[in-house]
Amino acid sequence: MRTSNWIAGAALLGLGLISTENRATACWSGAGDGSDCVFEEIRKDASLATRNERVRALCGAVVARAGAKSAAGEPVTAIPAGARLDRVEFPRTDKSGNAEHVAFYLELPEGSVARDESGGYALYRIGSEFVHALQEEGVNGYLLYVRDAGTGEWLSPLEYAPPEEGGGYVPAEDEASVEMAKRLGKPARRDLSGKRMPVINPGQPQGSLSDRTVFINQSHGWFDDFTWAGNRWRVQRGDSHGTLEDFDSPEFINVYVLPMLRNAGAKVMTVREADLQTNMVIVDNDDTGIGLPNGRYVETGSWANSSGEGFVHKAGASWNGVTVNPFSQGTGENRLASGLTAGAPTATATWTANIPEDGYYNVYASWWPFSARAQDAQYLVHHSGGVSELRVDQTIDGYTWFLLGNWYFEAGSPEDERKVVLTNSSADAGATNVSADAVRWGGGMGDFARHTNGISGRPRWEEEAVNYLQFTGFGRSGSHYTGDDDEAGGWSDRPQYARWEHSEKDGSVEDAVYFAWHTNAFNGNARGLSSFRHSTATAASEALQYTMHDKLYEAINTLWFTTETWTVRGKNEQNFGEGNQTSLGTGLPGILLEGLFHDNATDSTAYNEPEFRYIVARAITQSLIDYFNDRDSTSLPYPPEPPVDFRAESLGGGQARLTWAAGPFNDPLDEEDSEFDGPAATSYRVFRSSNGFGFDDGTVVNGTTTILSGIPTNEAVYFRVAAVNAGGQSFPGETLAVSDGSYDVLLVNGFDRNQRSLIPTANITNAGSNLRRHVPHTFQAFNYAIEHAEAIAPEGVRISSSCNESVADGTVVLANYDAVFWIGGEESTNDDALDASEQSRISAYLAGGGRLFISGAEIGWDLGRAGSSSAADIAFYNNVLRTAYSADDANTYNVTGTVGGPFAGLGSISFSPASGARYDAEFPDVLSTSGGSQAAMQYSGGTGGTAAVFYSGTSKVLSFGFPFETIATPQQRSDVMQAALAFFDLQDATLEDAWQLY
Repeated sequence: MRTSNWIAGAALLGLGLISTENRATACWSGAGDGSDCVFEEIRKDASLATRNERVRALCGAVVARAGAKSAAGEPVTAIPAGARLDRVEFPRTDKSGNAEHVAFYLELPEGSVARDESGGYALYRIGSEFVHALQEEGVNGYLLYVRDAGTGEWLSPLEYAPPEEGGGYVPAEDEASVEMAKRLGKPARRDLSGKRMPVINPGQPQGSLSDRTVFINQSHGWFDDFTWAGNRWRVQRGDSHGTLEDFDSPEFINVYVLPMLRNAGAKVMTVREADLQTNMVIVDNDDTGIGLPNGRYVETGSWANSSGEGFVHKAGASWNGVTVNPFSQGTGENRLASGLTAGAPTATATWTANIPEDGYYNVYASWWPFSARAQDAQYLVHHSGGVSELRVDQTIDGYTWFLLGNWYFEAGSPEDERKVVLTNSSADAGATNVSADAVRWGGGMGDFARHTNGISGRPRWEEEAVNYLQFTGFGRSGSHYTGDDDEAGGWSDRPQYARWEHSEKDGSVEDAVYFAWHTNAFNGNARGLSSFRHSTATAASEALQYTMHDKLYEAINTLWFTTETWTVRGKNEQNFGEGNQTSLGTGLPGILLEGLFHDNATDSTAYNEPEFRYIVARAITQSLIDYFNDRDSTSLPYPPEPPVDFRAESLGGGQARLTWAAGPFNDPLDEEDSEFDGPAATSYRVFRSSNGFGFDDGTVVNGTTTILSGIPTNEAVYFRVAAVNAGGQSFPGETLAVSDGSYDVLLVNGFDRNQRSLIPTANITNAGSNLRRHVPHTFQAFNYAIEHAEAIAPEGVRISSSCNESVADGTVVLANYDAVFWIGGEESTNDDALDASEQSRISAYLAGGGRLFISGAEIGWDLGRAGSSSAADIAFYNNVLRTAYSADDANTYNVTGTVGGPFAGLGSISFSPASGARYDAEFPDVLSTSGGSQAAMQYSGGTGGTAAVFYSGTSKVLSFGFPFETIATPQQRSDVMQAALAFFDLQDATLEDAWQLY
């Protein structure tokens, strides 16, 4: 907890909203108090013209009712009789002198408030009455001081009545008021949008949710509504502020929540497809031929057919009808390997996929479950980053698609980088065999034609639950919906599927919870979080509701809506079919969350910010840890926050030093601490990659630096780091590159911006226009060192790389490098394309004769605009970067080198997403020359104009108005980089250097 007087007082008071019920109780009209009526008269009093006058009058009215009781003799105020308001002060005012923060100095009769935990709660109630009186006056911070009768000192509530360690006093009968109260006087929102990627870390993370299952309903999607007048596939909600619940809810869950839960150790099972990958490859144990389009299945050792069923491929282009089931068609089978061994395996089953396109793919496996199966069946997933081992319990979760994880695969790669192997290695003494059925890569496109309109033509993850659940084999339970109305029928399918997985199909009962995530809509004005339990809910479901609701509200309200009170909506009881306890089963707690109102502009804007999604996903994960801790009286920790300040230094001799700093963590002694951060990391996991996309399972490092060997020449290797503690693993941070070679160059990752405005949009027929698509690696992957390093390394250049923060603070010294390549991306005004510290470091470097290649689409917009940019920014842009700003948008994605410039003769170069650029630099700066520079590239088409400039003097500068990493093809990036290195006189190693490279 922060220990400053102001914040500490506000924290104990929990100052903020009081519940509607308590406000009603505080009104004379119903309880004999009359305060609300008095407050309204004061607000209307024309003689109280200023805010400060009204505040003082309202505070006086609060204390004037000290000791008041209702007509029935019940106290209606927490302020004891005899209390006196000494004075009211305004620690903070706006520019007009109007109160923004208010301090109340209150004398209380001796002994009226105990000097203990219960007294702390009494002071909270007293403070809440002041907050209620001032809620319409624009006040946003409050502090209560109480005079100590013995010493005469004015003390804050924490000093007057300190709470016991671990929490405050909360009477059960008033819990609703306390939990809905918010702290006012909020600090400015900390930037939580650090360089991190929401991914499932490779391998099998362990954490506080290990051995627990989380079932998730990601809202609703496309369904075949052949009974509707339109008679077509349709979505179930409308486009609102660029948000469509049918897509945004599963994107949020699949991209942020599921990976975070997995990194905390949870098994996650969803009622809709969890993979946004639109390609799909399925290899079954029947696929034993050569030259099959999907791939091949091969066995070694002893295997035999099982008597049980297994997956079978569909006969044609689609699955047809409402009863067809891929796992119970009568022709599918699975294979068994007996003779389990705790040593080296003696039998293997291998599924090798023909990957159609480079990308990230969820990998799913199926098997036939049985009590004799191994509870630690060994799966080895071979991917572009290496081999990941997973141990899976095959006594449960069979005849369905079980998620092993998510990895990067490359089309045309060797078979050893695109296969899954099941072995008979097991230490389970009670098991006799393992089962091999099918393996699936990717989510694919919808291929179920349940009704008359055929298949949807949309990605499977966008489709309604009934389609996906049928694909998972749920139909064999007899509960799968087979009627006409897939929208209505799908609601009961969701909880029934969770019950089937949780306790029915395998005869086992998992330690699990279920929740549904939706967003709400009403009239455009309603806002806030709502939660719902069914009237049949068990005590466990109610506990889950309270825990998740409170954690989510507090996180969103505290960390995001810092200048206002986010609406507190109820913990409701309402009979939505997807929360029916009968459908869930008595042993599976489940609730429904309406996270916000997507038809409200403020809520929708927040929901479209990546930082907001991180906050909510983290709160969901933490709330589930809280739930199990409360239930089991344990104290399992939250996972840690990602590390920061990452840098990778090539040392020569095939070695590199990686260094980083701990991310924020929950430290009660730190005034800047956030209670929503996890505890500190106890170790870190360093992930290595040969291509920057597919990473190995990582190496454990106990400190914040490590030296690694095996760094090649003429080839880059890539690293990223995640934090680890007993709660799990964080998301990894940015990706940096190193290589060995003859010259020293530095890549600086200065592209931190991660905002709603970067998110690409799509127009989808029968769904909406300009819908935002939240797939982070399409707009901010924090790994754009890849394109730079893969173009530089083949030239025999030694690459180091760093976050821009370590350059700005002087930790990384630019003067140590022969050239600096600054990745500007779409860094812009909100982030400072280059802040004052970065400008100072670059200025000194170039003044000393340095070489700088800087590229980005918004650098000129931020630093070079007359009338908008500061004089210092413009001077730096014009005189140091030797670049001037001409216009915001070239309205083209094509450039050519100018005659006489470094890039002459390279031909037309594209940076269009349609041609292969990884993200859309949609507003490339149009530049002009300055300080002796010359044009290096021109835009082709659009508005034309200069796309890049070069300067050659004491220093050398290349300045691009578009990001280098968006050049569409590897060959064109290589051509441009070779020309840049030649311009910097770094292209060719000397003969003396050359022998050292090998």
